Amino acid sequence: MLAIAACAAARLNFPDPDTFWHLAVGERILQERKVPTTDVYSFTASGKTWLATEWLGEVVMAQAARWGGPPAATVLLWGLASAFFLLLYSLALLRSGSAWAAFLACLAVLPLAATLLTLRPQLIGHSFLLLLLIALERFRQGSARSLFLLPVLFLIWVNTHGSFFLGLCVLAGYGIAGLVPSFRVGGIVSLPWTADQRRRLFVVLVLCVVVLPLTPYGVRLATYPLEVAFLQPVNVAIVSEWQPMNFGFRWGQIFLAMLLVLLVAEAALRPEQRLEQFGLLLTAATAACLHRRFALLFIVVFAPYLAALLARWLPVRSTPGRPVQKVITALGTAVVLVVMFPSRQAIDQAVAQRYPAGAVRYLREHRIGGFLLNTYTWGGYLIWAFEGERKVFVDGRADLYEYAGVLSDYHDIRQLRSTAPALLDRYGVGACLFDRESALVTYLVAARWTPVYHDDMSVLLVKP
Repeated sequence: MLAIAACAAARLNFPDPDTFWHLAVGERILQERKVPTTDVYSFTASGKTWLATEWLGEVVMAQAARWGGPPAATVLLWGLASAFFLLLYSLALLRSGSAWAAFLACLAVLPLAATLLTLRPQLIGHSFLLLLLIALERFRQGSARSLFLLPVLFLIWVNTHGSFFLGLCVLAGYGIAGLVPSFRVGGIVSLPWTADQRRRLFVVLVLCVVVLPLTPYGVRLATYPLEVAFLQPVNVAIVSEWQPMNFGFRWGQIFLAMLLVLLVAEAALRPEQRLEQFGLLLTAATAACLHRRFALLFIVVFAPYLAALLARWLPVRSTPGRPVQKVITALGTAVVLVVMFPSRQAIDQAVAQRYPAGAVRYLREHRIGGFLLNTYTWGGYLIWAFEGERKVFVDGRADLYEYAGVLSDYHDIRQLRSTAPALLDRYGVGACLFDRESALVTYLVAARWTPVYHDDMSVLLVKP
């Protein structure tokens, strides 16, 4: 049931803005058998140093697309979404001891997760975070077998997504919390590690750090999260997923409801939590309020907390099903998933509703001179659609454009700052592909740029 619910939530989430450039980069790595070190997709930052910091996840995505295009990529998305929620269920079950509580807690966070279940290495990275938390929870409950697999997990993780840094902080936080002397304040308790547990955790933490430089780029991938935090202020300031949670939209209101549940539970019920669990929950809630990007981290932490609450009123153990019932359930699930799976036409239509597919066809059929100014969220799609043959102004690789000074210039052009006309001339822009409701389109029409193509979503203008 969780697999069906997760796949239904992610059904047509294939066309995420970043999915396309991830696919293009992964395909290039498969073709050239090496990771990129400079940009080849833009004219604004062409030749500048750029690292594919999520190269392993991109290769997995591109390999799936090789097997069957967008439908195969959608199969991968469904598999990752199902895996994420089944791992979340496993962690919630470990925390609560109740299958029903774990199941209902996962369903409760599904509305918040729905828009985050997209085909990006981020989803793989947060699944790795769940694996880490499951290993640590089992270690707390007396099983250390999975703990020594964590260095292998971090070796794959650092090459897949920057969320490995969150995992490193979680691992260190669990270790530090176990050094605090035993105490109880309300429902928060400190359970010190034994000497043997401290020694094992320390060895594993050291091994996890040691493997981080084992990447095609050396230590650069290990330090990249710190670059985002301290060296990319424009990226963090203007890219939407780094913005604070907006409580005026439905998605933000769902998050707010979960925060209210958390506050009421802490005030009225005071559920027992270990110090490290409480610290992680507080950190995740704060991070999600400050940056929408961390909503997935909040989901990872909140669902087990909610399951532990619900377990107070729900059966601790479910009744095991008979083998025949299990087979029928598995076959029924498979049938439902096959029936739910979107056709190629439905996938193409979902892409066309969000991206300028018509304008791309026009550009293929007509010769348009000069460099093309495009909106940020369409850059990855243009890279993928043109297979790198037509260079873009900007795309979702914000780090590249931040260091090249392009990201702030793009923001000035889009906001129609006084420097916009000079910037258009400086970059040699001869055409503009933007959303038709943009103020920039109105300005360019007034400046006598010629609309040569338009539809319900996009406008293609040519400089006179």
